[in-house]
Amino acid sequence: MPHTSILPDAPATRHTATALLLAVGLAACGASDATGPRPDPPPPGPVASVTIDAAADTLEAWDALPLTATTRDARGTPLGRAVRWRVSDTTIATIDSVTGVLAGRARGTVRVTATSEGRSATAHKEVVIKYWSLSAGAAHACNIASGGIAWCWGLNGREGRIGLPDVRADAHSTEPVMVPGGHRFVELSAFGRTTCGIRIDSRVLCWGDNSRGIAGLPETTGHTTTPALVSTYLRFKSISVGAEHACSLGNDNRIFCWGDNRWGNFGAGNTASSHIPTVNIASFQYASVTAGNSYACATSVMGEGWCWGADGAGQHGTGLPISHGDTWSHTPRPVTGTALWLQLSASNGVTCGVTLTHIGHCWGTTAGSRLGSAGAETSTPRAISGNHSWRHIATGARHACGLTMAFDVYCWGENANGELGADLTDGSVTPVRAGSVRASEVSVANIATGAAGFTCAISTDRLTTWCWGRNDWGQLGNGTQSTAVARHVAPTIVVGQRPR
Repeated sequence: MPHTSILPDAPATRHTATALLLAVGLAACGASDATGPRPDPPPPGPVASVTIDAAADTLEAWDALPLTATTRDARGTPLGRAVRWRVSDTTIATIDSVTGVLAGRARGTVRVTATSEGRSATAHKEVVIKYWSLSAGAAHACNIASGGIAWCWGLNGREGRIGLPDVRADAHSTEPVMVPGGHRFVELSAFGRTTCGIRIDSRVLCWGDNSRGIAGLPETTGHTTTPALVSTYLRFKSISVGAEHACSLGNDNRIFCWGDNRWGNFGAGNTASSHIPTVNIASFQYASVTAGNSYACATSVMGEGWCWGADGAGQHGTGLPISHGDTWSHTPRPVTGTALWLQLSASNGVTCGVTLTHIGHCWGTTAGSRLGSAGAETSTPRAISGNHSWRHIATGARHACGLTMAFDVYCWGENANGELGADLTDGSVTPVRAGSVRASEVSVANIATGAAGFTCAISTDRLTTWCWGRNDWGQLGNGTQSTAVARHVAPTIVVGQRPR
């Protein structure tokens, strides 16, 4: 029988095994005996291009916007080289030449340049000015521009209510003037002849009339044309000025009031007037406060409504019979009903508010048709007609306006000067649309002495402020002045308070 023998050291087998071992060894070590080690990549070259990285094209004045840039070589490889920055107009914006932090200063557009090793890139950035915390007095109005700078326009009078040093009875400005002192504010409030604001350090300052110490100064000081500090140690987060008293919500959620307290305006359990902030007697915490003519109202952190001070017109909303006389309370009393309140607004004999479900109510006297509904006077909150869903309501001397959830402005009440923003000779007891205005804030004129009949609003993008209605002291801020009976139904733009 044939026999086959396989020898382990046969020549063919030896050659095959050797080849396999060589291939495996080369693959394992990745070596190439023929070519040697791979060379290091060439060093990066000089900067061939600079790119300013994506960032917002718009910033608000006094805000800071960090910019970055990428440097690349000719192969497109990022290099991380140092960049130097500059802007085309330092009156509009400045930039840190090393860090690239751009800071807005004034409205306008600047060209930003980033340079590295002789290569540059440019981008355009727009600086805008926005407007906040709008508040109307009897014949003047104020708001805050970007950076916390306060501007006022209208009647300055003998009190210096817009901050002008000229205190003649007819002193006024038909366009905004900067409130003196270099202060930066976060909130403003005006009612009649006095203006107050909360500075960025949470301190309250007031200027204008100081009757009974409403500006926080001793009564011997009749007025102040420059903002005066109300307290050196108290810190506040909101402010509301009334006819002759003011109230502010402290950082600890207590309410402090000062000025006139003859009707128990402070809610402190007494009727002693004082220019020194006096704490409200309530043992619970508050969420907001609104001062009116000789009374005030507030919401608690639980959403309850409370009022104190004069109540002859049923403005406290207690549901009790209206006295039409010298009825008052020097301690807080609850607004009747089960509604929880988002916001309240006190004026002269009328209080309006918005519930947590965005339903608007008013109560008090029917004078001026400010209740927003047909019917008799009432000390019980009554829903405003129209089934609107409200964000905010501002109650004034002779009319009121509200801002809906859709940012539309509706007004009601008297309309002698066109303050409703609608061409209605006799006004309206129910809300009417104020032209085509869509706003983020609305404020209406109130009263301490004299007449009031104008409205102001800030646009939804906060770049424009409008006013309409009475303009005998330039309170529309549009650079013009007219007679006391002139009607200005259409909103006009406050000078300088619009985009370029």
